[in-house]
Amino acid sequence: MNHKGRWKGSRFKGNEGGSTDRKVFNIKVVECDYCNPDYDLEILEGNEIDDEGLLLIGKLKPKVDELPEFWLRWDARKDALDVDIYEGSKKKDWGKGYRGHHTERIEKESGRNYKVLIEMPKMKVYEGMLGFNLERDVELVERLSLSEEIIVVKKNAPKKKP
Repeated sequence: MNHKGRWKGSRFKGNEGGSTDRKVFNIKVVECDYCNPDYDLEILEGNEIDDEGLLLIGKLKPKVDELPEFWLRWDARKDALDVDIYEGSKKKDWGKGYRGHHTERIEKESGRNYKVLIEMPKMKVYEGMLGFNLERDVELVERLSLSEEIIVVKKNAPKKKP
């Protein structure tokens, strides 16, 4: 999937951190309080980060062509699940009457759990909780510093006897 000009995630910008979130797994709908009948929730189990840093967790796909699609993606820099709006292949800004770009992290025993509420003007799209785990590549940098000091002691040479 090519997102040039639309998506620039942490890998695309150059991840300065010591780890890279590489893959999502164990995705589960912990709670589904509401899913609009005009949408299907597509879970992207085992999805891996792309070359531009996009790690998708899932999508809310419309059954009606006129409605936008919602992408649930991992934001590694903010350690958060974010939601983006797409109309066709174009990313759309969250305008007046839209709600849900940021989700709320809920502390649970294991994994990452986020409360998701997505609303458009005059329409609720989704409300529920999603849980998942991340597979990370960890970079270990080891630095070794050596210091050496040489001390030269010059002794007076013994005097020769005449």
